[in-house]
Amino acid sequence: MDRFDARAVEVMLGRAPRGDCKVARRCHHGLPAVVQVPPVLPGGEPFPTLYWLTCPLAVRRVGRVEDAGGVREMTEAMELAAADADYARRRDAVLAELVGAGRVAAGAPVPAGGVGGAHGTAKCLHGRYAFWLVDGDDPAGAETARRVGVLDCSAPCVDEAEPARVRIQRGGRRGLGPRLCPDAPPARDAVFGR
Repeated sequence: MDRFDARAVEVMLGRAPRGDCKVARRCHHGLPAVVQVPPVLPGGEPFPTLYWLTCPLAVRRVGRVEDAGGVREMTEAMELAAADADYARRRDAVLAELVGAGRVAAGAPVPAGGVGGAHGTAKCLHGRYAFWLVDGDDPAGAETARRVGVLDCSAPCVDEAEPARVRIQRGGRRGLGPRLCPDAPPARDAVFGR
């Protein structure tokens, strides 16, 4: 990430990003919305979450889905093994690159499981939504996207001229609340409005 992206992510998360992250998806304002986190952090700690959601509005809306029982509902209603296997393959490919580049020792402890380390549950909808945003075929991520609706902020949440604080659009669309997608998730390229 360049310095502005790293600072923007730090402001959005309220802390510095863990490890050498890469921007995996940007919002319609060009800000990092999802970052790819290395599967092994610089101190050698395994980290199961390959895709981390950074967009503050998305984080808040996904939190509402979780608070409303979304994890339980999706775990009971969806088959997630294929999505978890795809996620694990992607994470393992990144890990192989890091080992090949000498940035992670061969035989180091590594994360296991699917999205966010899940083993057969929807567990972390933030992680599943982030995975879906970067083209993962995850039914829980798609359902979360449907419930979250379009993220149509009218202004960037982090200003390049003043990157010290986050401005969160409270309801999207001038305070009218999210535009929900009743029948299907929005197209990935339309999630961020505009």
